[in-house]
Order: sequence, then C-alpha cells, then structure tokens
Amino acid sequence: MVAGLVVQVVGFKNSGKTSLIEGIIRELKTLGIEPKVIKTTHHLLEETDAGDTRRFLIAGARETVLLTPNGIRYQSSIPRKLEEVVEELDGLVIVEGGREVKRREWVGVIVIRREGELRALMRPRTIAIVKSGRDFSREARHLARTIAAMYKAQLSHAAFTAQHSANSS
Repeated sequence: MVAGLVVQVVGFKNSGKTSLIEGIIRELKTLGIEPKVIKTTHHLLEETDAGDTRRFLIAGARETVLLTPNGIRYQSSIPRKLEEVVEELDGLVIVEGGREVKRREWVGVIVIRREGELRALMRPRTIAIVKSGRDFSREARHLARTIAAMYKAQLSHAAFTAQHSANSS
C-alpha cells in the first residue's frame, strides 16, 4: 500500500458486517472520504455472477471487464491472496471478512453475535467490538469519525516522512 489505512471488519456469517460497513461508508462520505472496499467470500466467482461475464470465465477467459454507463466491474479467474489485493490499493481500504488474515498494520473492527465468538475474531489492532442484532447507525457514526481521524493522521505522517526524505537528499 502506497499510503493509507486498512480497516478489516470481521465477524461470523449474518453478524451484520455489511450493514455496519454501509453505515461507515455513508458517514465517511459526509466527512469527504470515499473508501475502497474489498469483500471476501468463500463462494466461487462463478456462483456470484450469472451474466455474460460468468460465461466468459467459464469458457476460459482469464479476466473480464464489464463496462457500464455507471461503473466498471473487473473479474479475474486468477486466485489472489487478500494481502496482495490490498497492497495494490491506496487510500482508505475497508476489508469485509478474511478473518483468517491477521495483519498487525491493519485496524480491526469485530462484529459479534455472542461473547463466545470474540476469541476467534480478535485482531492485533482492534479498535471496536460491535454487538450485532441492533441498528448500527450510532456505532457507524462513531467508527467513521475514528477511522477518518486515523486515516488523516496516517496521511499527515506519510506527507511529513516524504517531505523529510526530500529535504535530506
């Protein structure tokens, strides 16, 4: 990652990860930050897309690009590790899932249904533990502000380091 922050939201199936992330994204946008999001799943690519791009992949295409008037979807049949994909992005990246990946430099948010799930989900840098089964709007607002502050601090540090390196040369 060039410069930025990775926030990994983990929890078991149907715990509310997607709903929480949606709320965080909405709040971040009000703060002028547009994050990138990576969703991990155990489903195969062919199971998640029923359109022409699926047919192209099944036929043997290594990569497909779906270009539409309102966006683009890139698909590849080449398996990649979560860490590799994150490394290619800059800015604020939110990862949903990937609970088997525990990176020290990533910030963690844990969504639990029951207290007994916490141990299996702990991250090295957990900033929040959210209990599922309720409206996440308050938690999303608080987390978005916390994440925004961390992200801005990270950018300031990167800018200071770059400036200091340039002055040293």
